[in-house]
Amino acid sequence: MLRYQSYHPTPQKKTSRRIVLLDCIDWELTLREAIFAFLIVGSMVALGFLIAGKIEQHVHNEQLKYRRAVQIDKDPSQFSWALRTDVGDAFIEGHLKTLDPVSHDLLEGKWMKLSAAHQKYQMHTRTVTYTTTDSKGRAHTKTKVETYWSWDTYETESFSASQAEFLGEKIYLDDLDIRGAWRDEKVVKTGHHKRVVFYVLPTDYDGTMFTTIQNKRISKGTPFWVGRDIAEAYKCCIASYSVSIFWVVWIVVTIGAVVGFFVLDNDWLED
Repeated sequence: MLRYQSYHPTPQKKTSRRIVLLDCIDWELTLREAIFAFLIVGSMVALGFLIAGKIEQHVHNEQLKYRRAVQIDKDPSQFSWALRTDVGDAFIEGHLKTLDPVSHDLLEGKWMKLSAAHQKYQMHTRTVTYTTTDSKGRAHTKTKVETYWSWDTYETESFSASQAEFLGEKIYLDDLDIRGAWRDEKVVKTGHHKRVVFYVLPTDYDGTMFTTIQNKRISKGTPFWVGRDIAEAYKCCIASYSVSIFWVVWIVVTIGAVVGFFVLDNDWLED
């Protein structure tokens, strides 16, 4: 009797196409991983340029109002005209003088703004933990109570003028955001272990404001740069670091994405 034996061919082993470019102790970089990483970087760079372009366009649109703004250089008649006609955006350089300065009984002089901190020189204690080493090199943790003195504020006062004159016109100081003003510190002793620390702003400043004039007055929150002319104030307004900050953040995100990709198990790329 003849017997027929079925033939089953032995399956061929798949040949691996894994090409290792870098082999460290517990990590290796394959060619496909390197290609995929380059694709990630390329995609992130392309997307970054797209987003940066949108940011630049937004900054450009914001800066247009500064480029188109009226410029008034220490001319009272032009400032008066600007208020009468609601001229809109304007850079205005001039002298700011407080009309109703404030003062304090314990301090000579008059000021635009004044704050007083009443302080006492008081003793305090604190527990300090420290480590010592004995002759055998063993560390021991110990604590001790220390005494120290400090000036502590127990009461504060604040005073501010309300009106000022700028190029012959009355304005409200609440409408101004005064930038770059120096704040002087004056200390007056009022008794044994007692004092008052005053922080004051002078009554007069030269500088430049950027404002939007509507309804015959300057806008709320108008920035006033002390000691700067119109050109310097203009540079302050148009200065923008948005794009630079974006690229720093975007580069960090891109590096994180690439590092995260390498940390993952990427065997699926070799299938």
